Amino acid sequence: MGNAAEVPRVVCLIPAKGQSRGLPAKNLHPLCGKALVSWTIEQAIAADIGSVIVVTDDAAIAAVADRYGVAVYEEPADLAGDTVSMESVMAWVIDQCRQREGRVPDWLVVLQPTSPLKLSSHIREAWVIAKT
Repeated sequence: MGNAAEVPRVVCLIPAKGQSRGLPAKNLHPLCGKALVSWTIEQAIAADIGSVIVVTDDAAIAAVADRYGVAVYEEPADLAGDTVSMESVMAWVIDQCRQREGRVPDWLVVLQPTSPLKLSSHIREAWVIAKT
């Protein structure tokens, strides 16, 4: 078996802003009895391909993520706007991982909470395809 340095670090990144122009607090909006963001967190955990990080600017979303025991990175105000690119958020998360853990992810798997019908099997299948 290889050493730990050879094992790729995979981070499932769930970007979950508190506000939206179209539907206020959409990531907390209930869907079948759970907050929208909960569906994605559950499937990311079940996929078991890496750690799960929820990036948010909202205390209520952070509380949901805390209940699942996943990492929460508090998004700075300059990344919370509607015009901020996903690439900017991803770069910030990579930098945060470097600062907090001394290691950057080898892979970021971005899982949008506004697409709640993805299953853990879909995430695993996509991961297998991506890494080959």
